[in-house]
Amino acid sequence: MRVRIRVPSLLHQAHAADPTLPLAQLQSRLQTLAGEALTRRALDRVRFYSLLDLSELFAGNNPDLTTLIPAHWGSLREGRRQEALWLLNLAQQTNPRFDLAAATRSLEETLQQSTQDTAQTLIKQGNNRATTGQLEQAAQQYRYALQIDPSLDLNPDTQPQRVQAEAEAQAKQNAAVNLAQQGEITQALQQFQQLQQQAPDFAIDAESWNSLCWFGALHNQAASVLFACEKAVTLSDGDPNHRDSRGLARALTGDIPGAIADFQVFADSPDYSEEARSLRRQWITDLQSGQNPFTPQVLQDLLSE
Repeated sequence: MRVRIRVPSLLHQAHAADPTLPLAQLQSRLQTLAGEALTRRALDRVRFYSLLDLSELFAGNNPDLTTLIPAHWGSLREGRRQEALWLLNLAQQTNPRFDLAAATRSLEETLQQSTQDTAQTLIKQGNNRATTGQLEQAAQQYRYALQIDPSLDLNPDTQPQRVQAEAEAQAKQNAAVNLAQQGEITQALQQFQQLQQQAPDFAIDAESWNSLCWFGALHNQAASVLFACEKAVTLSDGDPNHRDSRGLARALTGDIPGAIADFQVFADSPDYSEEARSLRRQWITDLQSGQNPFTPQVLQDLLSE
């Protein structure tokens, strides 16, 4: 393996750092720069993020990874590692002060991370195939990922079906949220209920429950969606935005103390604009004085935000 260290370039760097350096110190500086350059070259040899970064696999202009991965991965990875170790040893010969042990640890960590990145790329490819119904092709990608990183908690025989089911449930969740945003609250409620029945292991996220809560309240169905408000607040550990949505539903269903408590959390949060927080403080004042701030026009204005 040929390694070129551009001495004029290193001389320029060393001299530019301090033009008054004596010759001995200039030589020491050159050794340090050469060691750093060799270290960078070593780490570059083991820094890859997918199989496409490993040019050796395509020496014969064959991009078919199906046969190349099993046949070449282990030897190619070890070959890259040995090249990098050779460069680090060369760095030590160039610079007697070079910390070979520390550089080797960094090398091994970089190689491990690159291995994991490559495996994750294959998993993503498998996930993409699984979501489009290509289950056998997905299983093969997962097997490749396991071959590269055996520490993965992954079952290639069941993962494609699991990912496909997850994608289908996610699509149904998104469709239910879209219905809620369009004001079709009854249909949205039905979609959420069906999703829970058909995919009991799928965890509907807090944002989706919050959307059902907020838009349901704005479309005069606060009582029907109050359960969704509770789920959103619970799942998000009391997120102020979700508390705000529940506050609206509570106010519209007569739970004034609960609504005030929720609006207060939002009003006290620095994560929102002063205008929005001021509006909640006004709602709190109105509710405390027995007034209903949520006129049809206010609800319409909130819906238009």
